[in-house]
Amino acid sequence: AARWYEKQGLIHETMAHTLAAADYSFAISVLKQRAAQLWIQGEAKMISIWIMALPDALLQNHLDFALLSILKLLDLAQNMPERQWTEARTQSEQLMTRLKRVLYSEWKGSLSEVEMGRIHNRLHILYSLMDIRTALLASDIQEVRRLAQQIQPLAAQEQAAWKKIPLSGLFLSAQVLGDVVLLLPDLLAVKQQALQEQDYSTALVVMCWLAGALLYGGHLHSLHKECLHVQDLLKHLGSQIAIAAYPTLDLAFLFYAWNQLDKAQSSLQNAIQHARHWQDMTVLVWSYSLSVKVFLAAGKLAEAEQALQETQRLIRETGLTAYASEVMAAQVSFWIAHQDLSAAEAWTNRFLCDAAPSEYIHVEEYLALARVYLAQQQYASCLHLLAQLLSKMEGMKRHWDVVQILALQVVALHSCGEVMQGRQVVIRLLTLTEPEGYVRVYLDAGESMQQVLKTLLETSEDDGAHTTVVSLSFVSTILSAFEQEKCRLPLPQQAPHALVAQVGTQPHTHASSVLVEPLSRREQEVLRLVAEGATNQEIADHLVISLTTVKKHVGSLLTKLTAENRTHAVARARELSLL
Repeated sequence: AARWYEKQGLIHETMAHTLAAADYSFAISVLKQRAAQLWIQGEAKMISIWIMALPDALLQNHLDFALLSILKLLDLAQNMPERQWTEARTQSEQLMTRLKRVLYSEWKGSLSEVEMGRIHNRLHILYSLMDIRTALLASDIQEVRRLAQQIQPLAAQEQAAWKKIPLSGLFLSAQVLGDVVLLLPDLLAVKQQALQEQDYSTALVVMCWLAGALLYGGHLHSLHKECLHVQDLLKHLGSQIAIAAYPTLDLAFLFYAWNQLDKAQSSLQNAIQHARHWQDMTVLVWSYSLSVKVFLAAGKLAEAEQALQETQRLIRETGLTAYASEVMAAQVSFWIAHQDLSAAEAWTNRFLCDAAPSEYIHVEEYLALARVYLAQQQYASCLHLLAQLLSKMEGMKRHWDVVQILALQVVALHSCGEVMQGRQVVIRLLTLTEPEGYVRVYLDAGESMQQVLKTLLETSEDDGAHTTVVSLSFVSTILSAFEQEKCRLPLPQQAPHALVAQVGTQPHTHASSVLVEPLSRREQEVLRLVAEGATNQEIADHLVISLTTVKKHVGSLLTKLTAENRTHAVARARELSLL
């Protein structure tokens, strides 16, 4: 029966009947033949269970395979919730204890000194992998890095699957410490080795890490190519794996940078669906955090708020505090989009860091701090922070962050009257971003960036001074994107500091022709629903916000529109062409 099921490709039935018949030689033969495909399919747990059912005499001849199965099991469970990880670790420790007993039994003499040393090294690597997970949950990133560096020499002469373990610790710590781009040579080497060994489960994981490093390095076209390579390989293998959510998430970052927001949202939906299926909490946190930015860029404030709340819930429930800075940055972006500067200012006052980049990168949080400084018109503080951050990011070759920093520098310099210096920085920014097709970084910088680009285009066309340095067609493309943004969004997309400047400096004309203060996007949504005759409760249900929040927005509308009641507010809005 076992052999009949094996011919049909039914591995679970094959193993059940083989073990029932105590045909252990056939069992290990089938397992070793099918293991590579089963690992790709996420069957590491079942393989370990089947190995535990084999007798010691057989395991003694297949110690390397048994250890590799433990590695695959722990690797699969790395990003799973605590319960699944604990189950995988317990199962792995049981099998490791049994393997050590076999190793030191009467068969010990049959192994050479080299074989004994290799097995000892692999056991050490496996225990270190467990310790890396513990350190990561405790947000002890330096310990993660130390453990990875400690076992790296042990894996130097190993197969790609074993080299991947110290590389995983280095990659995970580098995501926080910031030097992930510096791992590109190691990632490329292990990827090539895994492909040569036809170890596709290892190759796919390393390719996903490689895509992440390419993203941070700002190599958008290479990133796109690598993600498509992963998808093609998965299609060729006819399989899906847990790590496959990572290139899908990376594509969302890529599409956001290219200002292809619909594609970014679609990629995020796929990443979230995939991560939920595989219980990958890290991908979920990253996906919902990025969703906040994408929804804000698309003017979908209600969806952004929901994504933010989900991100915060995941951090609380999983304890993945290493990613808390990205979540905090998303929160600040949400406050700024709502023009809730009081909350953003309160956050800066209790900012845990000293407003100077530390050994831990927290780059998204520092960029959020710079944006708050811009909104507060604290241009000197903003430029000081950005200068320090730029130096560090350039040292780590993180061009993804470099272009964001340069964009904020352009805005700060323009706002404080440093026109020529701002021009120099924007020329450098254009030079870095044109080859990779960045667009969104300019739109996120707001109206000040648009003005700088318009001035650059006009002066370059007049005197030809920079035509050899900057592609004027690329500048025109970005300016066209600004115009398209204005048509797509209810109000012109502006940087928060520009809105603050307008409120504080623009002269007011008669109340019937202008607003006392611009409406926020949420207030516009509420206004449209009020005009449709919706009650406060219906508005709350539609926008998924509290009744108290709706009343607050309605009150703000009445104030800004200088209206006495809801009917008067709708009439005033129509006078001002807001409806």
